[in-house]
Amino acid sequence: MTLYIERADTSIIYDPDAKGPVSLMVGDIRVRGEYKIESSLSPELLSLLLSGLKPEYKKWDYENIDFSYVKEKIIPLYSSFDSAHQIDHVKAVMHDSIEEAKELGASMTLSLIAAAYHDIGLTVDRKTHHLVSGEMMRKDEFLTSTFPPDIVSLLAKAAEDHRASSSSVPRSIFGAIVADSDRQLETETVVMRTIQYSMSHGAENLAQIKAHVFSHMAEKYSKNGYLSLFFPSEKDKCNILQLHSLSENEKMLSEIVEKLWSKVENF
Repeated sequence: MTLYIERADTSIIYDPDAKGPVSLMVGDIRVRGEYKIESSLSPELLSLLLSGLKPEYKKWDYENIDFSYVKEKIIPLYSSFDSAHQIDHVKAVMHDSIEEAKELGASMTLSLIAAAYHDIGLTVDRKTHHLVSGEMMRKDEFLTSTFPPDIVSLLAKAAEDHRASSSSVPRSIFGAIVADSDRQLETETVVMRTIQYSMSHGAENLAQIKAHVFSHMAEKYSKNGYLSLFFPSEKDKCNILQLHSLSENEKMLSEIVEKLWSKVENF
């Protein structure tokens, strides 16, 4: 089996079946076989990437798993959440998680499951919803009957690690994939979600919404903001540059807020 990954930041040609000495250590990860790796990733992220490519994770892409429980019991939960975390949001995160997993060579199935469950803790609490999501996943009947305990734990940790405000690197590649996908960096999506958040937290008029949007954009999406992606695609990088520019252009940002606000008012 030959694994081949080619991205702007990392290129890996790796044959784990080839005989050869152990000749690569990245963090605690030991890579055996013949390989060629070129990467601009930090050792920590490269270690995270390599550790996520284990055959015991990838094998789940070839299992015949019935996802009807996820479709019928998990996804509908999002219809009761705030307007920034509705069903359209979780579907977008699921889609982008599959795409990032495919690009990285990681398990698409495990990425999809982690993405589907990542916000379910909002049924209990927003502030700690990521931790509540993990707790709920460890007890979930579908997960515990479908996957062994170590995989359930892996998926729960991925949900726990997805918060944008966290300063820690996720504990697995699946946490990084869900965290990246959860950002949803298209300009109007970012601004609309910020407007929706403002409204759900007491903003009553356009002036109050603008004040929150301007503050949040500067805090999170400016060049010095706390937004971070672990394995950004080229599309992500373009979106980030646009958000950097927008966060510094109050006139343009104001116009976008007014346009989107009019849609909300007329809904």
